[in-house]
Amino acid sequence: MVYRLAFIVFILGTQFSLRHQSETCEPRPDYWFAERYDFGPVNLPQSVKLVQSPPNVAQGYFQIRNQSEFPIYVLPIDARPALISTEAPSISGDGLSDEQSPEEIFFLDQAPELATFVIDAGESLQLDNANFPILIPYIEERNILDFARPAFFYVPLTQRGEFLMVNDDQMISVPFTISYAINENFNPQVCGGNIETTTQQDIDTLVEPKNIVISSTITITLIVAISLGAIFWIRKRI
Repeated sequence: MVYRLAFIVFILGTQFSLRHQSETCEPRPDYWFAERYDFGPVNLPQSVKLVQSPPNVAQGYFQIRNQSEFPIYVLPIDARPALISTEAPSISGDGLSDEQSPEEIFFLDQAPELATFVIDAGESLQLDNANFPILIPYIEERNILDFARPAFFYVPLTQRGEFLMVNDDQMISVPFTISYAINENFNPQVCGGNIETTTQQDIDTLVEPKNIVISSTITITLIVAISLGAIFWIRKRI
């Protein structure tokens, strides 16, 4: 009888713990907008691939793939004056003709010192919200990561910029745009309530489900131990 009672208590405690664990989950916010990264127009050598993220993804990116034998140096557009110097042509006795124009002198050997990122041969680099501001400080994070999205809001304005790549004594200017649209797949996960009414305090409470499960398991174990002790004490007295 004692062992049967202990077994019943143990089963009930286990079912309670598993049920409580299944009711908890990890809260996950989502992005309000879908980002679109576009580059161009730009003339790239065959050994350099610039891939943009698919449309309508929440976090856009550029991926630079180096398929050449030389490293690629990625530089901000502000580094251009340090790489190019303009020299006026010599003026003849008749003056400067219409065909004559200033000559550009390239100092691409300075690219390794000025580079923000270096992509070795056979490697690739992904430019996204995490590292784009390092290359271009005026690029902002305009997407919003949250658990709820209001009925009315403004879509962020398009961002425009340009950066440089130097590869095998060739300098490449890459203009780009980052545009935004409504994220049609917006799907945050908040447990135990309505997304629109869940407060941040409720969300913070849900982040620690494992501690709740552990505490409930300990409680059930103590109940089993106390019950067994009480049963053995009663039988001893009888």
